[in-house]
Amino acid sequence: MSGDVEEELQGIKDQTDGEIVISGSATLVRSLLSHGLLDELRLLLHPLAVGHGARLFEDQTPHTLELVDHDALSTGVLNLTYVPARA
Repeated sequence: MSGDVEEELQGIKDQTDGEIVISGSATLVRSLLSHGLLDELRLLLHPLAVGHGARLFEDQTPHTLELVDHDALSTGVLNLTYVPARA
């Protein structure tokens, strides 16, 4: 992609009948969410506590999400599916 990524992605979404999946890019997720281009957010929550790490949401902008599906895997990992809450 070149130019305005959000505009180009909206064009791709408009022309696509299926799902567009992005794996592992917190920076892109933040950008898509802030531009209203994220339809669903799937998070895998691992039962591991660490003292530091990268945050999914680095800024203080509130993002209200609605939990629409969840599942606990045999490993203890939680598979969580959210959608942006609609006003």
